[in-house]
Amino acid sequence: MTNFAAALLVATVSGAVGLLLTVGTARERRLQERLQAQEKAELEATLAERQRIADELHEVIAHDLTVIAMYSRVLEQPIDAELREQSQQTIRDAAHKALGDLRRVVEQARGPEVLVEAPREGLADAFDSARAELKGVGDELVVDGDPADERVPRLLDGALARIVRESVTNVLKHGGRGTVEVTLRVTTGTVTMSIRSPLAARARRDDLPSGGYGIMRMTARAKQLGGELNAGARNGMWTVEVGFPIA
Repeated sequence: MTNFAAALLVATVSGAVGLLLTVGTARERRLQERLQAQEKAELEATLAERQRIADELHEVIAHDLTVIAMYSRVLEQPIDAELREQSQQTIRDAAHKALGDLRRVVEQARGPEVLVEAPREGLADAFDSARAELKGVGDELVVDGDPADERVPRLLDGALARIVRESVTNVLKHGGRGTVEVTLRVTTGTVTMSIRSPLAARARRDDLPSGGYGIMRMTARAKQLGGELNAGARNGMWTVEVGFPIA
C-alpha cells in the first residue's frame, strides 16, 4: 500500500509538472507571437510614415523646386521687364511655399503630439496655380469642364488636384512647349479627367532628373480610391487619364 501511494504521488507530481511545463510553453509561445505581431505592426507603421513623408516631399516640395528651376531658366533669357518681375515673384512664392511645406513635414515627423495638416488644395485652385506656372514658361492651360462641380466628393477633388499638380511638374520638367489640354467630365456615377501635353521634340541637355516616382504614386493613389490611372505617350502627346467612381 505504501509503495502504491508513493507511486501515485510520484505520478501525480510528474503529471502536475508536465502540465505546468505544457502551460508554460504555450504561454511563452503566445507571448512570443504577440511580440512578433507587435514588432510587425510597429515596422508597418514606420514604413507607412516614411511613405507618407516621401509622398509629401515629392508631391509638394519637388513641385516647388521644379517651378524654381524652370523660372530660373526663364530669367536667363532676354525677356521684358514685366515677365522678369513675374518670374522673380513666382520664384519667391515657390521658395516660400517650399520652406513652409518642409517645416510642416518636419513637424509632423516629430510625433502624434504635433499634428500639422497640409492645406487642402481643391481642383479649381490647382488649375489656377497650373495656369499661372505654365504661362511663365510659354505654355497655355485649357480646361474643358467644371472643376467646381459639386457632385465630386471632397476626397476625390483633392486627389484630382494632386494629379494636376504632379502632371504640371512633369510638363515643366520634361514636356515640350505648347498647350496643355484638360478634359473633365462628371456623371452621376463617375468623374474622369484627361491631361494632354506636348512631348518634347528631343531630350533636353538640362532635363531635370526623374525616376518615375510621381506616376507610380498617382497610379497607387487612384487605385486606393477605387479608380484607375493610365499615363503614356499617345499620338505625339503625353496623356494622363484617370477615372473614379462616385459613391
